[in-house]
Amino acid sequence: SSIQAADSVMPLRAQDWVKDSIHWLRDVLGEFDDSGLARPVCRSHVSDDAMAWLSIDCTIGRIFGNPVALEAIAPLVEEMREKIEPFTPEMSFEEMMGHLSKTTLRDLLVERHIWQDRFDEVNELLGAVPNI
Repeated sequence: SSIQAADSVMPLRAQDWVKDSIHWLRDVLGEFDDSGLARPVCRSHVSDDAMAWLSIDCTIGRIFGNPVALEAIAPLVEEMREKIEPFTPEMSFEEMMGHLSKTTLRDLLVERHIWQDRFDEVNELLGAVPNI
């Protein structure tokens, strides 16, 4: 009754909620027509932490917790040390990465404008490291 009352104010988006929800489902699940299911626009996971191999879309915690991964991307890590300032002067780089452990490497690099033109290279290097 509260939404049907004469003095109810409905958000403008309410009039298109069915169409909007269908578009959202297509983004998440993929387009479906007579030819089958197409690839979704949105990724099925927030990070690649559950994948068999590491990638730039794994979290900082997953990548920095793997010594083989750190060795594989050592030049990138060195540049990150130079360009990423910790939250406080007494915080170390390692502590900073600990605070960012749930952030994907891609998101951090985009936010800090580091190696953005080399994402394919980073992904290839990490892709050779088993995610264990």
